[in-house]
Amino acid sequence: MSRYLDLSWSEAKAAHFPAWRDLVARNGFNPSLLPDWMECAQAVSEDRPDWRVFLEFDQSETLTGVIPYFLHETSLLGIRARTVELGGNLVSYHQEIISADGQKNLLREFMERVRGWDLMRMFNIAAEGGTARAVSELAGEEGCLHVLHPGESSPYLAIAGKWEDYLSTKSKRHRYRLRKQEKSLLEEPDWVLKWFEGEEGCDGLLADMLKIEAGSWKASAGMDIPGRPAELEYHGRLLPMLAKEGMLLANVLYMNGEPAAYGLCYRWNAAIGQMKTSYQERFGEDSPGALVLLSMLRRAFDEGCEEFDFLGDEMGHKTIWDTESRRHVSILLFGSTLKGRMLGLVKQLQNRLRLRDSRDADEGEVNGRSAA
Repeated sequence: MSRYLDLSWSEAKAAHFPAWRDLVARNGFNPSLLPDWMECAQAVSEDRPDWRVFLEFDQSETLTGVIPYFLHETSLLGIRARTVELGGNLVSYHQEIISADGQKNLLREFMERVRGWDLMRMFNIAAEGGTARAVSELAGEEGCLHVLHPGESSPYLAIAGKWEDYLSTKSKRHRYRLRKQEKSLLEEPDWVLKWFEGEEGCDGLLADMLKIEAGSWKASAGMDIPGRPAELEYHGRLLPMLAKEGMLLANVLYMNGEPAAYGLCYRWNAAIGQMKTSYQERFGEDSPGALVLLSMLRRAFDEGCEEFDFLGDEMGHKTIWDTESRRHVSILLFGSTLKGRMLGLVKQLQNRLRLRDSRDADEGEVNGRSAA
């Protein structure tokens, strides 16, 4: 018989963070679900919500499941709803409910024991993963109302063999371009590529990242790190945490002594994940962003990694590398309260109508082409 606890964040941190870390690592979950990573996001969230942690233990008192969450009010269909947010909603890659024995039972117990909510929101959930499957099964078994919305399709490169083996699969033209870029990185006298992995370099790395972002297209779009205080504080916490845990892998390309481009990655369970990259537009003619990505990919092959995960959504500079993709969804799961049931029924109806209209539009387009 499993045992369950619903603790405050501080109580869970004092007693269960090491077991939580081990659970994530042993079961191959993404490192953004680690408690220390989640705490970086929690510390900079705007309203500083009262986070809690729902824990599952087996008969031997081994931690087998974790749901970090917080409750607050949101608006849906113009109605205020008591809402459960998964902790990973703030920052996560390939989010899942953390469970060693299956997400369905853990989610069922959570829904029964944590009461009074109308809506649960789950963002960036792996479409083919255990969490999405658990929600679908619970819907069939217990009539749980839910709505799925399509999310990112995140590209990754499966790695097998050496870098030269990979290059041999490319066209002659592609091989020539890549080798020319690698040669430039090694021989161009005014270019220096520096790697960052330890705690001692985190301040310098962040300073270079901020300078690059300020000179990038992100600044004019309002998406740069220095232009968003919460994002700046988050990275100020994240970099030393990653370095301390041996997960930091970043590089900066300097051109004529100036930081021109950077790549920020994590290293975790035989995979490298690219969290962030940018370049200064004034160096654009030399393609510094492509050069830091090329060097990071080469590093993944040289270290014997099994995967390079580009993270985020599909973009041309990612998909040119023979990538496959992981689909994601956002899930709205409705509670058993009267308000929750009413909201769920309306949202499901809206979703069905939207899907029907989309199908009708597609059929109309096909028929129009046929008539033409």
